[in-house]
Amino acid sequence: MGHLEALKYLTKHQRTDVFLKDVDGNTVLHIAAKEGFSHICWLLLNAGDCSLLHIRNKHNHTPLDLAQQSTKPKPGHHELIPFLSYLAQKNPNQKPSSPYFIWCFQLLQPGFVYTIMIVIAHLTGDQYQGIVAAASLLYIMYLLRKKTHRMKHICRWPNPMFAGMFSAGLLYSFFTYYFILLPYTREYIFLHCLSPFLTVLQLYIYWKILRVDPGAVRYSMAKDGNNMPYTLKDLCVPPLKVEAFCADCEIVRGPKVKHCRLCNCCYQDMDHHCLFLLKCIAKDNHAMFVWFLICCAVSLSFFLLTSLLYCNSVYSGYSLLEIGIAMLRADVWILSLSMMNLFSLVWIITLIRFQLIVISQGNTTYFNKTDSVLSSTEKLLNIAYFLQGKKPFATDPFST
Repeated sequence: MGHLEALKYLTKHQRTDVFLKDVDGNTVLHIAAKEGFSHICWLLLNAGDCSLLHIRNKHNHTPLDLAQQSTKPKPGHHELIPFLSYLAQKNPNQKPSSPYFIWCFQLLQPGFVYTIMIVIAHLTGDQYQGIVAAASLLYIMYLLRKKTHRMKHICRWPNPMFAGMFSAGLLYSFFTYYFILLPYTREYIFLHCLSPFLTVLQLYIYWKILRVDPGAVRYSMAKDGNNMPYTLKDLCVPPLKVEAFCADCEIVRGPKVKHCRLCNCCYQDMDHHCLFLLKCIAKDNHAMFVWFLICCAVSLSFFLLTSLLYCNSVYSGYSLLEIGIAMLRADVWILSLSMMNLFSLVWIITLIRFQLIVISQGNTTYFNKTDSVLSSTEKLLNIAYFLQGKKPFATDPFST
C-alpha cells in the first residue's frame, strides 16, 4: 500500500525476510515494482540484494516485467524501469551502488556553471559578457526551480545543490574580495585589518557547524524518579501519547524532540534542516548557526562596500547607468557577485530577524509560538543568554 514508514520498520534489523513469497510467488519487490513505488524498491534492494530482481513468480514474471507491464504507468515507473533494467545486468549477489557520483556532481554543479560562465564571458570579449552572464544566471535559476529537498534519484538522498551554491558563492566571494577588490582600497586601513579576522572567524564557525553533532537523541527519555527509559508499552497508558514514539529511531521522544526525515535522526530543540549547510540546526549548534549568519551578514556588507569603492576608483566620473553598462562589458564577474551578495544580504538579515524573534521567546523555528507573554527585558535577556550558549533566561509559561 506504499506505507513507507512501516516498511522501514519491518526491514530494519532483519525483522522480516524480503525474499518471502506470497501464494502467487510474488516477493514484496514484485508488488512494489508493479505499483511504481520506486523509493520502496530501492529500500528493498538494499535490505536484500539484486538477486531479488531475478526471482520469478508463478506467472514467470520478474519485478521488472511487472513494472513494464503496468496498464496505468505511474510517475514512479518512469524512473524505476531504467533503474531496474540497469541493475538486472549486474552481479545479483551485490546491493545497488549508492549514487555518490551523482551527489557530488549536483554539489559541484553551481560552481562549475559559474566558472564556465566567467570563462566564456572573458573569451567572448567585452561586447557579449552581459549576455553570457544573464544566460548563465537564468540557467542556474532554472536548475534551482526544479530542485526540492531531495534528489530525484530513487535513493531520495538530501539534495546537495543548495549547499553547493552556497559554498561556491562563499569561495568566489573570498577570491574576488582579496585578489581583485581589496587592492583598490589601500587607504581604508580598517578593511585590511578586520577582513582577515572576519574571514577566519566565518570559516571556523562554518567548519564547526558542519562537524559538530546538532544534538542527536538516540535513547528514550527517562522516567521521573528511577531514570528507566520509557518504552512503547508505557505510551499505551494515558495521559501519555503513542505519537511520542519515533518509529525510525525506535525511541520515546521527550519534550521538544523532533525527527528529521532528511537526516533520519531525532534532535533535541530542533530548529530546522538547513539545505545550504546539509545539516540540521538544533540544540548544540543553534547558537553557532546564528553567529554564522551574523558573520555572513558582516562579510557581505564588507564585500558590497568594497565593490562600491572599487567602482568609485575604476569608474570615477561615470554616472550610475554608465557604470552598470561598463561593468556588463568588462567586469561581469564583480557585477554578478555583487548582485548575488546583495540579494543574499537582504535574505540573511530577514532570517536573522526571524531567528532573534523566535529566540527571544525561548523557542525554536519548529517549536514556535506566535504570541508570548514575556516582557521586552526578558526577551532581550533570552537573546543575550542564547548567544552565550546558555539556557533561556525566561520561558513562556503558556508555551507547549
